Amino acid sequence: MNQILKLAEIFAEYKLYPSECFDNTSIAHIFQSTHSTDNYSKDLHKILLMQQYKPEQRGADLPYWGNRFFQDNLSIRVMVISQDSNALDAGSVVFHACLWPYMEKEEYKKYIKNNKLKAYAGYDLSKDLIQVLDLDYIYITDASKVYKKDTREDKNFDKIRSKELIEREISICDPDLIILLGNQPMKFMGFKEEFKEVCNSVLISEDKSYIIAPFPSRRNRTYATRVEAAKTLFRSTLEKFKS
Repeated sequence: MNQILKLAEIFAEYKLYPSECFDNTSIAHIFQSTHSTDNYSKDLHKILLMQQYKPEQRGADLPYWGNRFFQDNLSIRVMVISQDSNALDAGSVVFHACLWPYMEKEEYKKYIKNNKLKAYAGYDLSKDLIQVLDLDYIYITDASKVYKKDTREDKNFDKIRSKELIEREISICDPDLIILLGNQPMKFMGFKEEFKEVCNSVLISEDKSYIIAPFPSRRNRTYATRVEAAKTLFRSTLEKFKS
C-alpha cells in the first residue's frame, strides 16, 4: 500500500475529513475542478474516497503535499508543521498552500473572488517563507487537528489523539527535515525550550532534525528580521543535507 492510501486510512480512523463536507464551496473541491491535472488534486480524490463517514466532531484542514513528495527522493523532503487555523495570527497556511505553485498574491485574490472563497490575509507571507524550499517536496499539516468527539468549539482539541496522529504522519511521510512554524507546534512536539531563545535554530529529537521557525505574521515587530533569518537557515540546512 502506498503512502497516500496509508494516510487516507489513518485520516479515516480519526474521522477528520468526511467527504460530504467537501462540496463546491470548499477550496479543495474547487482546486480539483480548476487544476484537475495536478498530482495533489488527483491524490485528494484518493484520500476523500476513503472518508465515507458522518461528521462526529469539528473537522480540520486537509494537509498539502507537493507533487513529487511521495514520488521520488531526488530532493530533500521537508515536513512543515503549522499551528492550527484557530490559533492567534494563524489563518490557514495549509488550506491555501495548494495555490502557491500557481499564483502570486494578485492572482490569488482574483481566484478567491471569482470562486467566492474566504481569503487568507497571510497568503503572500507564508508563501514567501516556504517557497525557499522546493515546493514539489514539501508536506504541510497543522499540529493540533483532532477535536474531541461531538464538539464544534474552537480549540477544543483531543491533545493526546492529535499528538498520536502527527507522529503517525511523520512515520508515513518519513521526511528528511521537519520545520515547526511558531511556538505552538514546538511545544506540541515536546520541546521545552523558550521559543524566543531557539527561534531560527535546529533542534534534534529522536534522530529527526527540527527547524524552529517564526509563524508568518505581521503582528510581531521583529517578524521581517526573523523571517529573513529563517530563510537563510532553511537554505543552509538544506545545503548540509545535500552534502
